[in-house]
Amino acid sequence: MIVTAVVVIGVVGYLAWFMTRPNPGPMSERIVRDARHQLALEARTFERKLDALMRDSKNRHKDIGAEIDKHLEEAVQAIDTIVEQARDQISDLDLGRHTQHNRMNRVEGRGEDAKVLVRQLAEQAKQKALGG
Repeated sequence: MIVTAVVVIGVVGYLAWFMTRPNPGPMSERIVRDARHQLALEARTFERKLDALMRDSKNRHKDIGAEIDKHLEEAVQAIDTIVEQARDQISDLDLGRHTQHNRMNRVEGRGEDAKVLVRQLAEQAKQKALGG
């Protein structure tokens, strides 16, 4: 009797878990979407830092190019971290190989786009600081 109850509870528990577990397809889409939002946030944060740096450089005589490069390196590292975290999360899901490859390519592509954007912003800020 007790054994039967334990087996029934185990089967019901397994079925409940199986029915309520998240689907890896939509979950991987959410990871890609979240990574895209984090990358956009990082690019906006970098742009704000550059704006603040440009305002401060008018009041102080700093090596603005070195400061911009420092912030650029921090932004690129943050972007790489976001991409790596998303890749790790996607690789932990039970996805088909093609789907997993597609999601990882999308995350990496967005990461490269973000790097290009922050590098362009840094270059524009350097030119503006030099009076160009």
